[in-house]
Amino acid sequence: MTATEEANSLSGELFDSLRGKSATLSVGKLRKWDELQDMLSSGSLKHSTVERAIQKVTSSSSDPTSLNLDQFITFIDTIQSNVNFEEIDVDAVVDSVKDVTPTS
Repeated sequence: MTATEEANSLSGELFDSLRGKSATLSVGKLRKWDELQDMLSSGSLKHSTVERAIQKVTSSSSDPTSLNLDQFITFIDTIQSNVNFEEIDVDAVVDSVKDVTPTS
C-alpha cells in the first residue's frame, strides 16, 4: 500500500467514524469534530482556513451542507497544508487515530 493509499484509508475510517450512519458527513458535525476543535483552540489551525477549506469542497456540490468521502479527503489535504505542527499535541492525535482505527 502506498503512502497516499494508506492516508486515504485512514481518512476513510475517520470519515466513517464522524458521519455515523449517514451516507455523508454534515458540515455541522465536521465543525464540531473534537480534533479540529483542538487544533483551532491551540492555534495550530485558523478558523478562516477551515472555512475556506469547507467552501472549497462544497462550492460545486449539489448539497453544500454535507461532504462525501472525496470531499472530506480534499478537506483534510487542504487543512494539513495549513497546520502549524509546532502547536499540535502529537500524542493526542495518535490517541484519536487509535480510537478510530478498528482493531480486528
